[in-house]
Amino acid sequence: MDPPHGFGIWMLCILSGWPGGPPGRLLNGDAWVQIAPVQKGSGVCQDIRPGIDITFHLYRFYDGHDAEDYKILITYDKENLTAAGINPDYPTVFYAHGYLAGPDSIESRTIRRAYAARGGYNFVTVGWRPLAGGPFYHSAVENVGPLGYQIAQMLDFMEKNAGPLKDLHLIGNNLGAHAMGVAARRTYVVRVPRITGFDPAMANISNFPLEQRLDPGDAYFVDVIDTDSPSEKRPHDFGHANFYISRAKPTKCHVPRILRFPSNYYRRAFCGHGRAFEVYARSVLHENAFPAMHCASYTAFRQGLCRDPSEAVPMGFKAPNSARGNYFLFNEKQLFGLGNALGAQQTSNQIGLRRSAPPTSASTNGYLVKQIQDFLGFQRA
Repeated sequence: MDPPHGFGIWMLCILSGWPGGPPGRLLNGDAWVQIAPVQKGSGVCQDIRPGIDITFHLYRFYDGHDAEDYKILITYDKENLTAAGINPDYPTVFYAHGYLAGPDSIESRTIRRAYAARGGYNFVTVGWRPLAGGPFYHSAVENVGPLGYQIAQMLDFMEKNAGPLKDLHLIGNNLGAHAMGVAARRTYVVRVPRITGFDPAMANISNFPLEQRLDPGDAYFVDVIDTDSPSEKRPHDFGHANFYISRAKPTKCHVPRILRFPSNYYRRAFCGHGRAFEVYARSVLHENAFPAMHCASYTAFRQGLCRDPSEAVPMGFKAPNSARGNYFLFNEKQLFGLGNALGAQQTSNQIGLRRSAPPTSASTNGYLVKQIQDFLGFQRA
């Protein structure tokens, strides 16, 4: 399709300038689709509007603050930053959601509530829903660069006026992971210690220059949790440590009916993604729930060539910054953290991952395993 010209560009710019972004609706209760794309990377329409296109929501998980109460941060507004009351003595986490999501979508709430349950954090949710709205994936990809630049500006501003930011950790889901890589590269004051990426998007972005996507050079430690089936043909790894959790078969796929086009494009965009944030959230409260084995390839792992316990490291929150290479989960029991099954059950309820309570019976452990397997969409290899 040819790009719009004249009146078409004018209309797109009008819609992209709509307060809060173009009109749209939620599909399946969580996937945001809108009537027009908002594409800031091309420079055709107006630049990013901080506070409208991108918002920064500060949560303070300490000193008795309400875990659901947040302050909107405004870049370069010192009075606003002072009034927000950030405490630099606590670690700071930034989270950027992915394509089709928003600052209060399931993925954002899940990660936020996990850190709230752990306590002792400054937590900033980066909202960019108008720029991430579907079904315009190509526009969302173009917005990754401008988004990363805005995050970098906020990081430098906070470092100079409320910092130094302690134990800074940037976390992003699919396209949000790449935006965090861009942000880390474009800061002038902050040096980012760690970036964690959930399912960094491959489509239309994996061959971008390093400065426009997630890369091991973006931080001292970059770890990636990937729910796609491991492939021997990936062009490169996005992190120092790359954790694969999908076993031999791809995860289940649930595509909103409206997106089931003949081209199957959106099915590929949805399938194999969307579960890494749930696994990570569990690891925030159960640090050693997901031990993973270092192995050169998935083929070698399946052949049983990598079984030395000394090569195992925890995946997720407690992943050591010395980890390098590819890691695969041992087996289903270790994948779902049976070492502390009842604790894992409590955790999942606490961070809102479960919708119903399990039956009270002697088979609680077996029930828990089955429910988590069904919820995360894993199949036996």
